[in-house]
Amino acid sequence: MIGRSQLLLATLIVCHAVIVLVPARSAVAQARPDLLGYIEGGCYGSRLCVVNQGRGDAGPFGVEPPGIEFDGLAAGKLRCVPLSTVPREQPVIDAANEVRETNEDNNVAGYAIVDCGPLFLPVTLRRH
Repeated sequence: MIGRSQLLLATLIVCHAVIVLVPARSAVAQARPDLLGYIEGGCYGSRLCVVNQGRGDAGPFGVEPPGIEFDGLAAGKLRCVPLSTVPREQPVIDAANEVRETNEDNNVAGYAIVDCGPLFLPVTLRRH
């Protein structure tokens, strides 16, 4: 026969295990990606860069315009691809909402202009 103190101890052990497991499951569920992008232009052309600033990996997604497909992006990683021209419209990262993100409101890419400093060209002076 189980005594009252043994039953109380068994109840506490079961309750304690549930309390420990619930936060672990919810923390995993909250580890989602957050994609953010920008167009970087400068001296040697331009490129589209996308960073996953979230805590979870992102699956495949596209960027419109210019119609670039990414096969995914790990948490905390940055990936840049060269562009032949800068799109006239601001690109939308994950345009088809394929990736469930922590913030769906920051998917319009910004622009970053790189200043190359003064341009020096060799000049030859001739006397006439």
